[in-house]
Amino acid sequence: MMVTQSTMGVSGLREGDEMVCREMRRQGRWERIDVRFTRDRGLPGWVWTNRVPYIANDAAADRRADSGLVASHGVRSALTVPIVDAGGEVLGFFEMQNKAAGIPYDEEDVHLASALAHHAAVALEARKPTDR
Repeated sequence: MMVTQSTMGVSGLREGDEMVCREMRRQGRWERIDVRFTRDRGLPGWVWTNRVPYIANDAAADRRADSGLVASHGVRSALTVPIVDAGGEVLGFFEMQNKAAGIPYDEEDVHLASALAHHAAVALEARKPTDR
């Protein structure tokens, strides 16, 4: 969140047919949540299906965003990036929300967040059990 100057954010990992979020960072604190996304739900579902980052600088008007979550969590803007392993499998996602001072997310933010997602994929890949 710091690299994109975001005030809120979530991340999730794939568990079977869902992306599961258990915590949200907001107002400098971690909050417990239990939110699950399928391939057809919300921005995490969209990046899971399409395997590319997505910017929603007007989240309330974006048809890909989950309107209920946008309203209940006060999401104004979001940048969502998939965490993709070397084989092209989506392992999870990062979502930065509400860039500071109402500034829109841009391609520089996408590059920074995607680099972090790449590092996360390497770390998650290293933790996968091997078939030896």
